[in-house]
Amino acid sequence: MAHDLDGKVILITVATDGIGKAAAMAFARRGATLTIVGRDREKTARVLAELKDASGNPNLDLLLCDLSRMADVKRAAEAFKARHDRLDVLVNNAGATFKAPVMGPDGR
Repeated sequence: MAHDLDGKVILITVATDGIGKAAAMAFARRGATLTIVGRDREKTARVLAELKDASGNPNLDLLLCDLSRMADVKRAAEAFKARHDRLDVLVNNAGATFKAPVMGPDGR
């Protein structure tokens, strides 16, 4: 596969399953410098290892973050900024459907 994403810095949230994981695999195989975001340490590390093994791309990293907690989001953003000088593509792969409004753990 072409490495048409060489040099591109991509961050994808909820990249440990489903569409997010499939997108992360495609980006990794295309040569992106990729950071995946997951909530569970073991699962996220396992997926990162799978991506590295399947793609041969060493430019992959992870961040742990519970997206329902603003403090976590801010911490993850700061960690990302400390590692990278820019962000070319952000894939917000998180969503849910609720029949009634739901308060998050931060009361929002």
